[in-house]
Amino acid sequence: MNLDDDEFLEKYRKGEVPRYTGHFSDDNFLEEMDSVPLFMRETPESIDPEKQPAVAALQALAEEEQDPVKRALYHKDHGNEEFKKGRKRSHMHAAITAYSAGIAERCPDATVHAALYSNRAMVHLTLQNYRSAVDDCKKAVEFDKSNVKTYFRAAKSLVGLERYAEAVQWCDDGLELDGGNAPIQEVRKRAAALRDAAEKEARKRERARKQERAAGVKLANAVRQSGVTARLSRHSGSGEAVLLRARDLPAGEPFEIASTAVGPPVRLAPDGTLHWQVLLLYPEVRHSDCLADVAATAYVGDILQTAFGSRAPWDELGVYTSDAVELFAETEALSAATHRLDAAEGGGLSQYLVALPRDIPLGRALATPDTVVNDWMPSLTVLSTRSEFTKKYLSKAR
Repeated sequence: MNLDDDEFLEKYRKGEVPRYTGHFSDDNFLEEMDSVPLFMRETPESIDPEKQPAVAALQALAEEEQDPVKRALYHKDHGNEEFKKGRKRSHMHAAITAYSAGIAERCPDATVHAALYSNRAMVHLTLQNYRSAVDDCKKAVEFDKSNVKTYFRAAKSLVGLERYAEAVQWCDDGLELDGGNAPIQEVRKRAAALRDAAEKEARKRERARKQERAAGVKLANAVRQSGVTARLSRHSGSGEAVLLRARDLPAGEPFEIASTAVGPPVRLAPDGTLHWQVLLLYPEVRHSDCLADVAATAYVGDILQTAFGSRAPWDELGVYTSDAVELFAETEALSAATHRLDAAEGGGLSQYLVALPRDIPLGRALATPDTVVNDWMPSLTVLSTRSEFTKKYLSKAR
């Protein structure tokens, strides 16, 4: 009826507008009010949906709220809807929240409860939360071992965690349920290939580790036989230097030593000869050089000839020549010392020195009783017999 307000009121006064009849009359007012849930004086024992549709609807809602299965299914459906909206993190987190709410209902239907865990694993897998995905898959199969999707999701997550053997096992379990499942077959193929490659690499690393240990043991035996005494400044719990004689190294254990900028300070050549890094110290000019690889069999005189075959840039007076220089090793014992260097002029060096003859090999010189090697790296003081510095500051030890 298309009427404006004035026309409608005029027709209503004249009785020309149909009246609402049959409800809320003086005779049935209380009865009709009892059909409205808000105004009911008491809850009816039985509800007729035809006569009391509103009450029936509320009763259905109340029953649904009291049913954990229906509540769990509601959360599951809500989670599915959020997941289908796209891969934005907000949708993913909303889906996780929904599935978690469903799990919290402790649904007595094992299939529904398992599906909630499996679906939450699906979201974790999408977010690359692989550990959480695997945990949820494990919970899912506790309640329902027949959901093939759970095995697929667990296997994919385990591949992401590089736990390939476990991934293959999950695939095998899933294929027992559905042998023709192409997605699981594909994941298994990839996981098996990665497992085999990882195992091959692990065997390679283990061989290398054993070879390195064997080489370390051989080096330790060679160092032990060298008779060297080391002052280990970095191996003392008290912070003080500790003397360790090579012969006291534990038998059968690899020789562990920190490398310097140019490699390990001592190594074992294939022919069984020890090779040392040798630090040459020049207290007169407060300078140093490193000889990166000196065989223990090299004679002291040959070392000097190699190191001082040409004039050093810092040797302004030309007094540090191969025929004029001498090498001195440090010693802890005054009785073994041949010379004493003023510590202040020596830049804080050990006060007592022992001269190394030119006609003996380096290895024999280092093995001289009470000769000290700092942190397994020979530190030899270089002085020139033609220098006024040497004459002034180097004196007999006794």
